[in-house]
Amino acid sequence: MTKISTVYDTLRAALGALFPSKTEIPNPYSLSDNNSLLLVDGWGLAVGTQAPGAIDTFKDSIVSREFSIIFTEQVITTADNPDPFVSQAKSILEDSVIARLDLLDFDQLGIPLSVEKIEYLNSSGIEFINAAKFNIISISNNYLIEISEEI
Repeated sequence: MTKISTVYDTLRAALGALFPSKTEIPNPYSLSDNNSLLLVDGWGLAVGTQAPGAIDTFKDSIVSREFSIIFTEQVITTADNPDPFVSQAKSILEDSVIARLDLLDFDQLGIPLSVEKIEYLNSSGIEFINAAKFNIISISNNYLIEISEEI
């Protein structure tokens, strides 16, 4: 198994432990293609683009790979009261911040030694997802993780 698999598995395990009441989203790449019930309170891990890195003198290659952590929540709204939406929007923002703080703490996360650096890139805004009869919002945190692989 390559180190990218180890990093991916570590991230999945950490997110599952950090958010035990949430459901892992089967297809984080296309949220609207998932069963709406799985998006009511979910998280997903998507692997993004890769940039080749330098080869150092010890025959290691540094690879930069993007990862996205996606959160979803159902929003129950009423026509006359914005409070339920505001509450859910704050809740999903809190999840986003908790994940970011935990991911940037190498010791707490148990990141393998092959990870050279984790860089927080950005966060999407809160977005609505077309999910049948459910009002679902999502947010995505994007990271760049540098991984050292032996050649």
